Amino acid sequence: MQSSIVVISWWSNCLGLYAIQKIVEHIPHAKIYVIQTGKQASLKEKFRKFLPYQAHELIYPENESAAHWKVLEYTINHLLKAEEGLWFFDHDTFLMENAENWMRRMDEQLSISKNLICIADRNHYKSLTIPAFWVAPCGLDQSLPSFSPLPEISDIEANNPYIQITKIPELRIPQKDTLELFVEELDVRNNVLKFDLELSFPKHHHLGGLNILRYKNLPNELGNIGLETARRFHDFYKLCPKEWITIEDQTILKSIKTILKKNKTRPNKSGEMIFTKLGNTDLIVSRLGFGTMRLPVVKNNPDIKKAVEILKYAIQKKINFFDVGTFYCYNQCEKVFGETLKETFNNEVVISGKNVTHQHNLPDWTGQLINSLSLFNRLSLDIYFIHYLNYDVWTKRYINEGLIDEVNEAMNKQLFKYLAFSSHDTPANVIKLIDTKYFNAVILSYNLLNRDYEHVIKYAHEQGLGVFIMNPLGGGLLANPQLNLDALIEYLPKSNFVEIALNYVYSNPFVNCVLSGMQNEEEIDSNVDILLNKPRYTIVQINQINKIIEAEKSKQIFYCTNCNYCMPCTQGINIPSVISIMNKYAIKTGKPYFIRDYAVLQQPASCCIACGECEKKCPNKLSISAIMLKAASTFIE
Repeated sequence: MQSSIVVISWWSNCLGLYAIQKIVEHIPHAKIYVIQTGKQASLKEKFRKFLPYQAHELIYPENESAAHWKVLEYTINHLLKAEEGLWFFDHDTFLMENAENWMRRMDEQLSISKNLICIADRNHYKSLTIPAFWVAPCGLDQSLPSFSPLPEISDIEANNPYIQITKIPELRIPQKDTLELFVEELDVRNNVLKFDLELSFPKHHHLGGLNILRYKNLPNELGNIGLETARRFHDFYKLCPKEWITIEDQTILKSIKTILKKNKTRPNKSGEMIFTKLGNTDLIVSRLGFGTMRLPVVKNNPDIKKAVEILKYAIQKKINFFDVGTFYCYNQCEKVFGETLKETFNNEVVISGKNVTHQHNLPDWTGQLINSLSLFNRLSLDIYFIHYLNYDVWTKRYINEGLIDEVNEAMNKQLFKYLAFSSHDTPANVIKLIDTKYFNAVILSYNLLNRDYEHVIKYAHEQGLGVFIMNPLGGGLLANPQLNLDALIEYLPKSNFVEIALNYVYSNPFVNCVLSGMQNEEEIDSNVDILLNKPRYTIVQINQINKIIEAEKSKQIFYCTNCNYCMPCTQGINIPSVISIMNKYAIKTGKPYFIRDYAVLQQPASCCIACGECEKKCPNKLSISAIMLKAASTFIE
């Protein structure tokens, strides 16, 4: 048996076309049926012109109801009654990975079973509607219940997370939704196979909420749902070709515009995350991302529960991008992320990883990728970063030695969708990497104290790359409450250093996602609040902030992000700690206070032999030997 796929395109032309495009992309050999309903005749005709050749349209009678359940029932009982198996994909379900093998396995299982319907277990997904289900039309008999939902019931009786929409009479919540009575009867007959949408169904994005956009004046209780829906659709339309937008029902576009305009000037008090399209990809990322390097994981301690709890809390706050590194958190970061993903639905998080084999001349690039996939319990990553890449390594290892062939092969096997890189190379070399046209996104360091990549960020954006920012707080330096930056606080008297630093980066229009290394729930709440409820800085404010910071940098702040790449020191010096003390000395309360901190170091800076090993590893190109010499003379031992 080889099941066909049915997509019912209702109202929105763009949704249907995008869903079909993704099916063609990820199940290229599938037979696809398309049914249009709930549209004007002119929109149907325009839709047909963009259908791929793999899609075959079935004509649904004009005199039949456009209700979802009725279209399903008519299709199964009349239009495709002779089919052995049909997969119905919701018109706003977008496949994000190859699903051909999955379809084949499911067909093999269903062909030898007595099941007449295969549907997601309602206990294991959060969507109000079903993204996909399978049915065997030729095996159904007339004694089965209708697909129709039961009539509406009162608000008090209904057990549904969207019960508030019953304030609109046209959106009454039924006692039991479409297909439920039908499935219950087949379940009694042992003809139902249920699958876990999270683990069994291919990775997908289920947009949802189209019905909400039909209503011009939503009740106050629905304001947040309406705004969230409008934002999702606004981001979705950015993914669509321009010619598709011209054939879309204009009432949908006008509704989105009205809702967004209505909420444009109001501070967001609802806890709704802000999302953005990542460059020219189809990924949607939260403006606030999570840098996982500094999660509370203790060396040689297998207990990672606290770190997992923090990431889960971040997901609850709608943060959907996590910068996960192979060796972060004493090599346990990927394990932490994998444990977190076990209770996370596919479309809640953009799955990313990093490859570091080129840094250590390790042979198995693909092996590291597959190990990450195993730890994440995923078949594919949304985006994969070449970590700490510089142009010389790219030329030598990837181009001249042919490692790029292994990258291309992994991408062709759909082990990851988009390729990206992080770098601490010179701005000129980062631009060279961008110009190779291999990459879809980049992670760069950028903050109040370090604007070296500012023009590169703009260039990357213009070239269609998504831009992530690391070290927005200068590796924690800008989070220190004792910073002596009085001029900055005088200029922005109602702000603290963390707020100023994060808002500074958010205000850069070429930045997609800001990676903050949060260590507890309180820091997450604070960072989310800054994003959602603090207005972005104007150009005038940015320029004034830059002037103030440049004046402060004249006090010889050493830009160390505490990444520890310089460690261990051959002489046992704790290099980041020495630099931290020197920075505090420069911009805080002075030598008498910090001489005590310096005195407790196990090895003083005077032990430095200027071997230069640390300087080769420093991503910020610090002259560490000179700093050690200055520290030794400042704090005479």
